[in-house]
Amino acid sequence: MALLIDMLDSSTVTAAQAFASHAVPAQFNAAQDAVIRDSFERTASSSSLFGLLIFFIIGFVITAVVFNMKGSKARRERRERWRNSPGWGATGLPVGGVPEDAPQVLSAEQLDAKRKDASAALIAADEAVRAAGQEVDFAVAAYGEEKVESFRASLDEACADLSAAFERQQLLDDDTPDSPQDQNAWLEEILQRTKRAIDTLQARADEFSQLRNVEHDAPQRIDELNAALMQLVGRLEQGQANLGGIEQEYTTSARERVDGVVKRATGRLEDLSAALNNARTAWGSGNQPSAALAIVQAETAQVDAEALVTRVETVKQRLATAQQELPQHIHQAEKDIDAARAMVDAGRSALQGPADRLDRVIKKIYSQMDAGPHDPIALTDELATAHDALSDPLGQAQSEDEKRAGAQARLDDLANRAAARIESVEDYVRANRNKVGSTTRTRLSEAQRFLNQAMDMRATDPVTAAQHADRALKLAEAAARNAEAETASRSDQDDPLESVYNIFNPTFSGSRNGVPRITFGYGYPNDNRRNSRRRRPY
Repeated sequence: MALLIDMLDSSTVTAAQAFASHAVPAQFNAAQDAVIRDSFERTASSSSLFGLLIFFIIGFVITAVVFNMKGSKARRERRERWRNSPGWGATGLPVGGVPEDAPQVLSAEQLDAKRKDASAALIAADEAVRAAGQEVDFAVAAYGEEKVESFRASLDEACADLSAAFERQQLLDDDTPDSPQDQNAWLEEILQRTKRAIDTLQARADEFSQLRNVEHDAPQRIDELNAALMQLVGRLEQGQANLGGIEQEYTTSARERVDGVVKRATGRLEDLSAALNNARTAWGSGNQPSAALAIVQAETAQVDAEALVTRVETVKQRLATAQQELPQHIHQAEKDIDAARAMVDAGRSALQGPADRLDRVIKKIYSQMDAGPHDPIALTDELATAHDALSDPLGQAQSEDEKRAGAQARLDDLANRAAARIESVEDYVRANRNKVGSTTRTRLSEAQRFLNQAMDMRATDPVTAAQHADRALKLAEAAARNAEAETASRSDQDDPLESVYNIFNPTFSGSRNGVPRITFGYGYPNDNRRNSRRRRPY
């Protein structure tokens, strides 16, 4: 189906109207009849009230016209940004018009059905790309980057389409009203881009399977995965042992912070053990295809467990780092309070409220630090929320030099917090893949995209980079909230991916051993926890 484009521009409306003011004469002839005088005064009074009413009506009309013009301009800018976005017109999608037989406007029911289709398509494509990323990383470890280079290029191409699809979904989800034409066009592009992302991977699937040849190396892989299981179990046990006394050193909230990660890590290790048992049984009975499938499932569980165990191991270090950096954050916040209050004295009264609220939060934090054990990560988050509420209006009131200096001071903090939040949500998605829907995945993808942009321009434009990092943090926090809501609304038996993969593409012929069939295998990408915060936006 061709992509629908709204070619109708909102017309510009202008209005001008005048009214005559009425005044009571300053003097009356003394001989004028009192009745006539009284009648004139009543007439003048009524005329003045009528003029005032006309004035308000005209003001309302002009305000409505201006608001409509601004809204039309915003919609035009959004459509233009959509058409000129990366990949538009250069990747095979239609440009500059719609087919004659394409519907311009869908009914509310049709749009709702299309939204559901787009949501399912985003989940399916996201799972396929995550699986492909993991499979490519396994192949690199086994055969080297050179042999996998062309597959990596296909993966990057699919990632670009998926990221663009998530960007369109974010436009649909934001607070700016969209016309039915825009909604239809963006939904259509989501469907086309997600399909093309999967088709890109599917086109290389057979070739990649020949390279991977899991069945050929099955006995060796089973032994390697078993060794990895034993190592991860030992690391998790040691990590839990190292957490002893964390409640006394910090608070119970610090312990609760890691308990959920321990539970998810334990669950994935159990999945790894079960998959290995299935692989041994299948291989022993001569069922090589089933053994290969179980091995891929075990590899998926290994990647997930590795990430979760690492988080357990590093929680004390992250708490210690937060404790060490908290005074620096407080100092920067206090400097901004002083700057804001100086501007308040100069007439910037809007800064008074945010500055006072931040000051109260700092005093509360000092009080908790003096009282004894505390959770430095929670205190840092609380401080950051109050500080952000002041930083935005403060930045608008500052000079360009002041903005640049302030942005450079905030950029690293915002980027670190955004990266940590994204990583945390990624871990949550991996552990709850069957329950996490398209909303969480959209926010997560957009958070990574904005963080990537912030890292790209940090040296050349720190002000915009800080804004992007702040946007990434807010999107990651929204993803975390959505993830919890989505998982809470679905039971352990729910698996929305089953129906998605059965109907999304004929090549996905349903699940095997309870796992939906997807390109390049089953699972998620191994991001290798690179030092750089810049990662693929999926």
